[in-house]
Amino acid sequence: MIATSQPSALSALNVLAGRVTGVEHVGEGVAEITLDCSGVRIVARLTQKSIDALSLMPGRGVYAVIKAVSFDRHTLSRSPISADKNADMTVI
Repeated sequence: MIATSQPSALSALNVLAGRVTGVEHVGEGVAEITLDCSGVRIVARLTQKSIDALSLMPGRGVYAVIKAVSFDRHTLSRSPISADKNADMTVI
């Protein structure tokens, strides 16, 4: 995710300040923006609608919000609740 002001009160803890260094259209209604986050290059794919709404262009200061996920290969085939005492609950 890309934000134009510093986000707060998020469960995602990886928030990196950066600057847009490029916008490249890669398909109909889709573009990739390149960011420089303290010397680290990050590429994000966004819809053209989001790019326009956020006025993303080279030089614009932004925040990259990166949500990390990990998987336990032993529990991939079952609901996380199934190992819990509330196994009769339905997960939607």
